Amino acid sequence: MSLEQYEWILKQQEITPDILELSRQLDFIPSYSALLYNRGITSFELARKFFKPTPEDLYNPFQLADMDKAVDHLSEVIRMGKKIMFYGDYDVDGTTSVALMSRFFRTFYPNFTTYIPDRYTEGYGLTSVGIAKAAAEKVHTIVALDCGIKSLALASEIGRLGMHLIVVDHHTPGAVLPEAVAVVDPKRPDCHYPFKELSACGLAYKLALTLAHRLELDPEYVHSMLDLVALSIGADMVPLVDENRTLMKLGLQVLNQHPSPGLQALITSAGIKTPVTSHHIGFLLGPRINAAGRIEHANLALSLLTTDQPCQANQIAQEIEKLNTERKTTQDLIASEAIHMVKHNPSRYRYAIVLQGHDWLKGVIGIVAARLVEEFHRPAIVFTRSGDFLVGSARSILTINIYDALNFCSHIIHQFGGHSHAAGVTLLPDNFELFFHSISEVIKRQATPETFKKKLFAEAEIKLADIDDKLIRLSTTHLQPTGIGNPTPHYISRNLKVLNNSRLIGSDQSHIKLYLHEPETNTYIQAVWFSKGHHFPHIINAGTVDAIYTLDFNTFNGHSAKQLKLLDLKINP
Repeated sequence: MSLEQYEWILKQQEITPDILELSRQLDFIPSYSALLYNRGITSFELARKFFKPTPEDLYNPFQLADMDKAVDHLSEVIRMGKKIMFYGDYDVDGTTSVALMSRFFRTFYPNFTTYIPDRYTEGYGLTSVGIAKAAAEKVHTIVALDCGIKSLALASEIGRLGMHLIVVDHHTPGAVLPEAVAVVDPKRPDCHYPFKELSACGLAYKLALTLAHRLELDPEYVHSMLDLVALSIGADMVPLVDENRTLMKLGLQVLNQHPSPGLQALITSAGIKTPVTSHHIGFLLGPRINAAGRIEHANLALSLLTTDQPCQANQIAQEIEKLNTERKTTQDLIASEAIHMVKHNPSRYRYAIVLQGHDWLKGVIGIVAARLVEEFHRPAIVFTRSGDFLVGSARSILTINIYDALNFCSHIIHQFGGHSHAAGVTLLPDNFELFFHSISEVIKRQATPETFKKKLFAEAEIKLADIDDKLIRLSTTHLQPTGIGNPTPHYISRNLKVLNNSRLIGSDQSHIKLYLHEPETNTYIQAVWFSKGHHFPHIINAGTVDAIYTLDFNTFNGHSAKQLKLLDLKINP
């Protein structure tokens, strides 16, 4: 067994005739073409879209059900001069959606307002407080972004107050759609859009494009806001395949060449000095945007994403930096407490981890749930008290659809919504134990002996001598953006000798720097394993090791060296 208790799974390595044909078309060696083929890139044209997409490669927005109704209605509202409210969720996807619509509309139609609910006093999505504010401001039409698909009662309330509703959402609908002028959601059963996994900001971009076409506005301005779409895709962890990858690739070009003042300030405050990648969005930029809504109010993030003033952007970015530091401290404390609770009673959490803390900060329980999934490889739902209810955030492993599991327990739940691997749920406190046992039983019925095994998938088993600069660039730069559905390639090499100059590194000696030798090819390479210093005594005394890793360049003082970034090791006798 490996040091990290993973099962290593090697993908099919056979070079088929189809892969050889792709190699001929692309002038690639077969092993490189196999990397693409494993990702569904089976032709020259698909490779062209993968490496060099253009806006023309995107699907027609009018293929989305009700998009025509949304555009017709908004065009008429604009003609009449009536007020519009862009109403979004408080996470990255919601705030970027509202920011995109705000930046688009302010260039030609100023009669609009924005609203993002307070996480702590209102909760997620459409709320009575927000709707009352819209009515008081004489709003004609509310455009719900990244929310609304399951807000049936509140949608009816909007109608009773004489207002109109357009829903632009990407969450899974319930059995009944809300009463609205238009419901734009690719997950609608009757929607025949060819790609179902767009972010909400991706849908907002589509809506802006269709309006620009209808109103004869320059679509290039809409394309210039693809940096917001890239941010939403990377932070909301939607699959980086098909249209999402195209949008992310185009958005990263904007983000690296002409970012908005707010995002430029955020890049600077996050200390990013290299070109921004999907990794930076997921681990540095996205969490900072989220920190505003987690600790205070997401309006601060919205201000950052919509300002045109670099000086103001820098000030807001510094405020967000402080909130992000506070967020990290708080989440680490709660995560430590939650991990201790699970380790104290592991048999209770054999199938699902369901915890509650009376005073846990609502803004970080989603991150804590993700940490529990990472630590124990089980679906995790973390609750905290909010008024008369328990409010929870759920995260799951790839093999368990948490939305479906919650649906089976809907008779116990006050409300829920989300995706297959992330969801929100609200309970009455008295139902906590019943819910825990019910969701555990549902997951137990879904589970097989393989469900809870930790797995790492490798593209190929290679010799260290096979690693050249071209393979590293292909595995890192050229496959970008990487993420769910388009992972960074993992490789396996076996029977490597650990040299004596290997050592612990870092200020707290928590990381490992290894110098490895492959006797069969007489090849040497360095490797780094972050936060795994506790394994070092086992490694340094090993006969040989097998390694699973990603590839990278280690650049220092202008000199670059090949480097393995270790994911796991197996000790050989």
